[in-house]
Amino acid sequence: MWEAIAGYAVGRLHEKKVVNDDSLYAQKVLTTQLSYALENPDVFEDEIIDEIGLALSEFSDYLMLIYAGVITLNEYSENELISARELLIELCAADYSLKDLQDKFSNYKSGDGERIAKKYFKEANDYFNKELRDEWGVIFQSITLIALIDDEITENEIKYLKKVAKAFKIQEDQADELILETKKRARSLVENMNSTEVIEQEYSYLENALEIGEITQEYFDKRKTELDSEFKFSKELRNKPQYWKSEEVRELENIVEELKIKKEMKKERIFLVDQIMNISNLIGDKDIDLEDLDNDELENILTDLKVNEKKFYYRVLLESKIKDIENSYGVIDNNSNLLDQKNNVKKLKKDYGNDFLNDYYDIALQKLLFSYINYYEDKALIKSLEEEQEKLRKELKNLS
Repeated sequence: MWEAIAGYAVGRLHEKKVVNDDSLYAQKVLTTQLSYALENPDVFEDEIIDEIGLALSEFSDYLMLIYAGVITLNEYSENELISARELLIELCAADYSLKDLQDKFSNYKSGDGERIAKKYFKEANDYFNKELRDEWGVIFQSITLIALIDDEITENEIKYLKKVAKAFKIQEDQADELILETKKRARSLVENMNSTEVIEQEYSYLENALEIGEITQEYFDKRKTELDSEFKFSKELRNKPQYWKSEEVRELENIVEELKIKKEMKKERIFLVDQIMNISNLIGDKDIDLEDLDNDELENILTDLKVNEKKFYYRVLLESKIKDIENSYGVIDNNSNLLDQKNNVKKLKKDYGNDFLNDYYDIALQKLLFSYINYYEDKALIKSLEEEQEKLRKELKNLS
C-alpha cells in the first residue's frame, strides 16, 4: 500500500512549509504525501478512493484516541502532541487544540486504543454499508506515522500497531510489511527531497493567493525566495555524483534476498505438507514420511495424491448411489446375480479399498450399480407393461 502512496503522492509544501523544520523530518514528509494522496484519489486508479477521506474525517475522534494509544506508550513531549495535531488536521480536517489533546492523552487508559479500533472498524463499515478493504491499510499507515514521530518504531509500538491491525482485519504478515515499508520510505531521504513537482504546486498557490489578497507582497517575496532555493537544490540533487552502494549495503541486500527466498520456500513447504496430509488423511494413506523431502519431491507427491483424491471421491460417489438405491427400493436377497456381485464388491473392497493404482474395486462398484439400475428398470417396466396388458384386455372385452 505504501508503495503506491510514496510512488504517486509527491506531497505538497504549503504556507506552513512543514519540511523546513528539520525535526521529525521523515514523519512530516510522509504526512504530506499521505495527505496529498487522500486529496487526489484519481492518481491511484481506484486503489485509494474518496471513502478513505470520509472514514478519516467522520471518525476523527476515534483516530485521535488510537493515536493516543501510540503516544502514551512512553513519556511524550509537546513536540509529539504538535505532530499528532498536525496529522489530525492534515488527514482528518479535525482542528483539535493542544489542550484538548493533552487532556485526552492524560486520561487515556491502556487498552482503549484497541477497543476503539474495533469500534471504528465496525462503525465505519456500517457507515458505508460495506466492508472497506484497502482503505484500512491506508488508515493503518496514518497510525504508523504517529509511531514514526521520533523516526523509530519501538517494540512496544509494534505490538500496539499489530493489535490495531488485527482490529482492522489486516493479516499480521501484511501489517509487518506495511510497518517495514513505512520505515524504509521514511529513511529514504533522497526520495523525499527529490521532487520539484511539489515546489511548482506551491508557486501556483502563492501567485493565486497574492492575486486574491490572501497573503501580502512581503510574504510572497520571502516565500518565493525560499522556494527558489529549494528548486535550485532539487536540481543540484539530481545532478549530484552517482550514488554507489557500499559493500555493507550490498552484503545486507544479498542476505535479505536470501532470507526472502528461504521464507517463500518455507511457506511453500508448509502449504505442500498441509495439502498432502489433508488428502492422505482423507483417503486413508497415513504412512507418508515427508521429513527429508525437498519442495520438488513434495510437489510430485501432491500431484499423485490429487489423482488418488479424484479416484477416492468417485468411489465415494458410487458407494453412496448404491446405498441410496438400497435405501429407496430395499435390499435384494433373492437375485443370485446381484448377491454374487455384492459379495465380490465386499471382497474387492477388502483387497483394493485403499489401492488407487488398481480399478478392480471401482469397476465392481460400477457394475453392481448398473445391475441395480437395470434390475429396477426391468421391474418397473414389467409392472407398467402388465398394467397396459390388463387395460388392453379390458378394452378388447368391452368391444366384443
